[in-house]
Amino acid sequence: MRLVERHVIDQNHQHWAEIDALSFKAKNLYLTPTVQLDSTATIVLQRQTLHFCD
Repeated sequence: MRLVERHVIDQNHQHWAEIDALSFKAKNLYLTPTVQLDSTATIVLQRQTLHFCD
């Protein structure tokens, strides 16, 4: 089980724009290597599949 905190900040909050921008960057920082690894794994699996078919 994970302990999770949730903070709800609406668009009227004085720091909303900064938090929104940083959240977007954090999401991209997390997803970029994940997507690259998935793409690499797919290419490797496709090459292995083609190799076994030859």
